[in-house]
Amino acid sequence: MIIKWLSSEPDAEGDLETARKIGLINTLSLVGIGVLSIYGTHYLIAGKTTLGLLEVSIALSFALVSLRLRKTRAPWFACLYSTTVLGFFFLYLIVLCSRDHALWAFVFPLVAFFLMGLRGGAIAILLFFALCATAFLLELPSAFTHYAPAFEARFLGSLATVSLIAFFFELLRERFQEASHQKQQDIELTLGALEAATSAMRESEAKYREVVERASDGILIIQERIIRLANSQIIGFSGYTEEELIGSEFTRFIHEDALERILNIYRNRLSGKPAPRIYESAIKHKDGHKIEVEINSGVIAFEQQPAVLVLIRDITRRRRAEEEKADLEDQLRHSQKMEAVGELAGGVAHDFNNMLSAISGFAQMIMRRVGDEDPTLTDYANTIREASNRAADLTAKLLAFARKGKLEEAPLDLHSVITDVVKLLERTIDRRIRIRQDLKAPRATVIGDRSQLLNTILNLAVNARDAMPRGGVLTLRTSLHIIDANDPLPPMPDLSICDHVCLTVSDTGIGMDIATQDRVFEPFFTTKAIGKGTGLGLASAYGTVKAHRGSIALTSHPGRGTSFAVYLPAAEGASPQADEIPDEIETAEGRILVVDDEAPVRELYQAMLEAMGFTVICAVDGRDGLDVYRNHSEQIDLAIVDLIMPRLGGRECIEGLKELNPNLPIIISSGYSIGDEVAKVMQAGASAFIHKPFTMDELARAVTSLLRGSLVSS
Repeated sequence: MIIKWLSSEPDAEGDLETARKIGLINTLSLVGIGVLSIYGTHYLIAGKTTLGLLEVSIALSFALVSLRLRKTRAPWFACLYSTTVLGFFFLYLIVLCSRDHALWAFVFPLVAFFLMGLRGGAIAILLFFALCATAFLLELPSAFTHYAPAFEARFLGSLATVSLIAFFFELLRERFQEASHQKQQDIELTLGALEAATSAMRESEAKYREVVERASDGILIIQERIIRLANSQIIGFSGYTEEELIGSEFTRFIHEDALERILNIYRNRLSGKPAPRIYESAIKHKDGHKIEVEINSGVIAFEQQPAVLVLIRDITRRRRAEEEKADLEDQLRHSQKMEAVGELAGGVAHDFNNMLSAISGFAQMIMRRVGDEDPTLTDYANTIREASNRAADLTAKLLAFARKGKLEEAPLDLHSVITDVVKLLERTIDRRIRIRQDLKAPRATVIGDRSQLLNTILNLAVNARDAMPRGGVLTLRTSLHIIDANDPLPPMPDLSICDHVCLTVSDTGIGMDIATQDRVFEPFFTTKAIGKGTGLGLASAYGTVKAHRGSIALTSHPGRGTSFAVYLPAAEGASPQADEIPDEIETAEGRILVVDDEAPVRELYQAMLEAMGFTVICAVDGRDGLDVYRNHSEQIDLAIVDLIMPRLGGRECIEGLKELNPNLPIIISSGYSIGDEVAKVMQAGASAFIHKPFTMDELARAVTSLLRGSLVSS
């Protein structure tokens, strides 16, 4: 209890020095109170009432003041109070007690300097020294009545000497305390700087960790081939957990195809040899599939040891997009090439049709003129006509490829067309080939030319038959494919936004290599032996599908068969129409203007029309035709105008004729058939269209129907 009381301090916020002072004050208070109480009690018992009461009163006053100081918690005032009380206590020992008691006064300088410091302690000692000297001079009574002068001198000298020694000890103690305090401040500054550095390091580490975790790329730190750090991104797209990655050898997660290359780069980078900084490679997902990645690596120091920092970016989607882009570019280049070839083929077919018109037409005229009079000449003419018909069939296929062939659009059921093709194939195809139909399209009505689509499907089927010389399975399958604006990747890039009927013609035959696939739709390209094919079957199929605003593509693998996919726009709300049978057309009479730049064709028109009883006026081009009409407008009942001519084309010529006579019937004639350009000419004022090469009957129906006021298109 006493020890606890001695160590307790009035000021709870005091430092260690203050605590030592408070402890000394408490000790002195306890000793002083105890000694005074004992002496006071002794004097009261001895009958010295006045002296006893004085000492007991002083002890009680010490106790009351000490308790008051402990409540006020004022350390400096406690030191001043203790020093003062102790001085008076030692003065009391000198004045009223014996010489032995007076020697305790030598303790006062030590206590005064300790409690009050150098300045305050020196003042307290000087006052105490003055009071002691005054007591000696006044010869105040003591236990020995009076002190001897020699004792007084020795006492004061010893007190002065002890005071000087105490002064120097206190000076050394304060210097040491200042140095200790400065050192403590330096330590505190150092600790503060260390704490600030530690805090900054923690903050930097937290920011670094946040940057690493928020990075869009996967991050690895590899040291001695062991993964030391892995962020959440690499964990996310690799499928592994952090526990599976960290502490494992990095080669475990590299795809087998890229392992040797990555190991060489890793070794070269650590050894300082040349190595690519950024390169593409592949890692292995936890489930085993391959992930295409871009790697960016460099050497760093990790835990004071060399390591490799690796940034990994998943480029699987980018690689897939690049491949899709390359496929689209290939398809675009192929489409542009086919477009150019189609333009060339269409031009050739158009010019060829002009020549065939003359050949076929004059062969007909010979047959009509000779009749049964010369069977040999008739046979020759018939042979010429048959040859020209076969040539016309070739040009028709070329025009189909060029999308400039005759196209009669009407709603039709594609399933019905397929059924007709299958019936035809069943009678002619090799019995070892099994035909399978899978017609599941819920809507199969399209707008198109039945005969051209039938030929297209037949060409694809025949091509499949020829690819299976030892038999196999020929499959015709339909489905409905819905393409809308939200479709991220339509099956063909050139398909319009609408529903499409998809017809797939596939076989289990020999298949095609890449080189063959690149040229399969080119006209006159064939892999068959000489005399086995013209190379126009797939070319005309390609043109027909394009003319129907559709698309066609193939998939083939050598030894595994070939599949052609044809996409045609589905007709909305249209029903297939039955074929109309044209009525017989009677002949008529009149004067006809023929405008054509090809002399043989003009001669053919003139010969045929004159044989029908018409009068013919010919013009060599559009400008000449306008001049002729201006000179003979009242005599001309009908005009036949070629579409493609020098100086002034057919469209401009028809517009000029309509300006001169809006009611003039006009027939447009061309080696091309009904298409965009012909439709524009029909809108400009043409009344009918006749396709080259034509027969005499076709020409007669077109002319007589217009002259009789019936607008019928051939």
